[in-house]
Amino acid sequence: MPAETLLSPEDTAAAVTDTAVDVLEKMFYVCTLGPAPEPAPDEASHYVVAFEGSLNGSFSLSLTPEASAPLASNFLGVDDAAGAEASAMGELANILCGAALSRMYPNGEFQLGAPKPAPAPLEGGVRVSLELEEGILLAVLR
Repeated sequence: MPAETLLSPEDTAAAVTDTAVDVLEKMFYVCTLGPAPEPAPDEASHYVVAFEGSLNGSFSLSLTPEASAPLASNFLGVDDAAGAEASAMGELANILCGAALSRMYPNGEFQLGAPKPAPAPLEGGVRVSLELEEGILLAVLR
């Protein structure tokens, strides 16, 4: 399969932002309020999804505790998602990664790895930090 031409960092950030807004609103019933400062690594939970194919790389998702609980509850359709929060947030990382790649490279072919908990977000890459109704989300694509 041919390698994809990389988008500019600005176009990548716009695609990741648009993807996050769409997915959060349509699947997690949460509105974004705009850009936010990145949370400190020790103030968030982190998930990483590796991908390969037309492009190889990784995507990380970081969520403050105020964000992850309501997102998990909304996604799972339950009042209390305790015990399932990490699984739901790993799935959010997987959904965002796949949807962002598809938005940026509609003819690309990608295989996504399973989301894995991580000690911190990815270093470098294109970084998008969004304020949610509750908490902050950081997406990193590299």
